Amino acid sequence: MPDVLTVAWKEAKEFGRPGWHLKGGRLSMIIMFVVFGVFLPLQSGDRWVTSPVTMLYWAWVPLMLVTGFIADSFAGERERHTLETLLASRLPDRAILFGKVAAAVAYGWATCS
Repeated sequence: MPDVLTVAWKEAKEFGRPGWHLKGGRLSMIIMFVVFGVFLPLQSGDRWVTSPVTMLYWAWVPLMLVTGFIADSFAGERERHTLETLLASRLPDRAILFGKVAAAVAYGWATCS
């Protein structure tokens, strides 16, 4: 469990790395906010508050953001040439996988709350 938390902490720290906001992190959050927080409510009017379909819209927001985060998780490590170093470390492969998944789930959870 400590190894999983170590990898999750490493992933969470990478939110602030230079260039992360351009690769889909902050930019995708802004786009989602504009689409789901401005465009769709203006388009739907009163139905935005009274319709149960609105819950389906909000269910997709964290899923879309987490998908980009997961894709960048391993692909980004490979681009930065740190995946081999991470796999060669003393951390078990499962701890690396579960740590990255835990960071992605925390990211999605933080976005929807």
